[in-house]
Amino acid sequence: MSKSSLLYATVALLAVPGVARASNVVGQIKFDLELGVAAGREMSIREPEMCEGEAHAKVKWNRNADHVKVKLKLEGVPYQPSYCFEVDPSTDYNEYPFCVEDGAWQMWFVSRMFTRSTTWYYDSVSGDLIANEFDLLSGPPPGSIPVVLPAAQMMCSGLFQPNPNSLEVHYEFDYGYNHMVDFIGTPGTLVGLLPYNLFDPSSVWVYYTHEILPDSEAQDFDTTLAELEAGIGGFAVSTSVEPLIKPPALLTHDQLMIGWTNSYPDFFLEPAAPEAFEDPDCGTEQIFVPFI
Repeated sequence: MSKSSLLYATVALLAVPGVARASNVVGQIKFDLELGVAAGREMSIREPEMCEGEAHAKVKWNRNADHVKVKLKLEGVPYQPSYCFEVDPSTDYNEYPFCVEDGAWQMWFVSRMFTRSTTWYYDSVSGDLIANEFDLLSGPPPGSIPVVLPAAQMMCSGLFQPNPNSLEVHYEFDYGYNHMVDFIGTPGTLVGLLPYNLFDPSSVWVYYTHEILPDSEAQDFDTTLAELEAGIGGFAVSTSVEPLIKPPALLTHDQLMIGWTNSYPDFFLEPAAPEAFEDPDCGTEQIFVPFI
């Protein structure tokens, strides 16, 4: 079984209104990672060795050194994992390979927990979602309806494997502090939970931007810390199984094959209820948990 959440923080100085830019901001937060945190049609990867092992993440930052380092310590990590979905989770807006053969692992850092906004466009007649503003390279169609909604922003690390003998991972990635970017040097992806049809409130599902975000969308960690202090934000760390060669549309977001994850200071997404799984204790399964 995954460990219960245990969060603790050691913060030397948090960014607060009125703190001069010349002063440094240094701190770290360490927390357990959980299995079974999934929604939609994600695959929840919970192999026996994962359920028996421990998993921790440490987020460490230093403004003057321009570092936000996220370090993973994982046990029981499947080596070169292979999985196939039972049901294709692709949508009209995001496509996923049906299988991953001899894949690798990737880490995701969510620095804005639906505390920023972006614009989605809808067809004015049918009400169908067209796309996010950053996926419309030629701009929105004339007459389309713009809708501004909250979004999360997440960034990938490089791919990694466990030690094939111990199945342990000790992995660290630095996203930068003042201009946070992912492994391929982009601001990451925006994630929305929104209706796929403007006239059907029950059509809420997840959307990931797939075009490369402009550099101006890169965030700074001061914003994340200020939101934490105000009690309106937080951050998350997650892991996923990915193909070794990711298709272009999947470069900046995950394959929906989810391993360990958790958020700070509280769960943004709770572990799926036991009834979502055939085996509530442990076992890799694709789930179906609607977002509303």
